[in-house]
Amino acid sequence: MHIGIPREIKAHEYRVAAIPAGVAELVAAGHRVSIERGAGAAIGYHDDDYAAAGAAMTDAAAVWDAELVFKVKEPQPTEVARLRPGQWLFCYLHLAAAPGLTQGLLASGATADGLRRSASLSTCGASAASQFGRYSGNAASGSLASSVIL
Repeated sequence: MHIGIPREIKAHEYRVAAIPAGVAELVAAGHRVSIERGAGAAIGYHDDDYAAAGAAMTDAAAVWDAELVFKVKEPQPTEVARLRPGQWLFCYLHLAAAPGLTQGLLASGATADGLRRSASLSTCGASAASQFGRYSGNAASGSLASSVIL
């Protein structure tokens, strides 16, 4: 599965959805990982660290072209516009307070799976990718799901 990890664009959000060790696990499990250049720089993870873990360092367009987009915060309007039918989005989703986001996600045709609880995003990445890899062929487009990752 091709997994894309974008740089977070929400104001004051500096985290990244996977650290280099998590990327190495995803690559070892047979996934192709693309990370937007500079995605981890604000928290001390450099592009060279990700490349050494097996990721392709790309621009935002290539990251959003992945089958599964794995990010921290809910997508911003410009990111929702990049979603397409059949694509998976895995991130924190706060939909009760954002009906416009909910409508945008549904209209995109993508499947959005909301991360609810985890020790860290990077430790659940391989698990999430394997779940999406198993079920992505069976997903109805334009669906919203809720996951609990412990």
